[in-house]
Amino acid sequence: MDHRRVQRTLFRMQLDPAFASRLRAGEADASKGLEPVELRLLRRADPSAVSADRDGKRRAQFLANVSSEFRLSIAAGLDVDGFTASREFHEAAQSDASLPLALSCYALRCSSDQPRPLRALVALERALARARRELRPSRAPSPGEVVLAAWVSLASLPAGTLALAERLRAALDAGAKPPELVLSSERDETLLVRSAPAATPFRLRAVEVEHTSPALAALLRAACLPATRAALAAALSTDLADLDPVIDDLIADRVLVAA
Repeated sequence: MDHRRVQRTLFRMQLDPAFASRLRAGEADASKGLEPVELRLLRRADPSAVSADRDGKRRAQFLANVSSEFRLSIAAGLDVDGFTASREFHEAAQSDASLPLALSCYALRCSSDQPRPLRALVALERALARARRELRPSRAPSPGEVVLAAWVSLASLPAGTLALAERLRAALDAGAKPPELVLSSERDETLLVRSAPAATPFRLRAVEVEHTSPALAALLRAACLPATRAALAAALSTDLADLDPVIDDLIADRVLVAA
């Protein structure tokens, strides 16, 4: 018997009564991955004890905790109430994966037909949540090459997203009425999302986000794979003499990494 698997399944049963009912009824999708002895144990669990949650406080606290990094999206209209019944929740809980990242996938799916400002805020907060937990897959550069650092990623979002997020955050912090959620431009902008290179034990990485110019964004996208300076200059149709000091500054700023 895998006690961790039993605990994770019991956790799912507590937060999703419909899942618990399906498991007790023997539905294959609900009992997937469970050994017969584990399934018997879970089916014998007292349904009243499993579902006990006075005034829904346990579930509400769980949702508040797991959605704390999506404060702006929720203020803009994202509804996370259905998360505990979603496939994203169950797949993450079953595999012991990150629940906030599972919520980010749920939020992305549920906001797909929502107004553009909400979709933009979801995408921004999702990018930040991922940067706090994951380094971007990156190949090490060979001698003479540079590459975008693994702790740096680029997010293409509707123009004005970062400014909207800052206005909304300021209003929430002040307890004021949220601003009108409007993105006036139809074009996109590229944001640079940078996390701390090394994680602190038991803590998420610190993350910062900033605008990039179109020219800088083009350079950083070209450097997602290791390349020589000459190759980058050719890809960007620019003079190597003009590009060299920019690359030097980016290396000093730990945005690019050189061999």
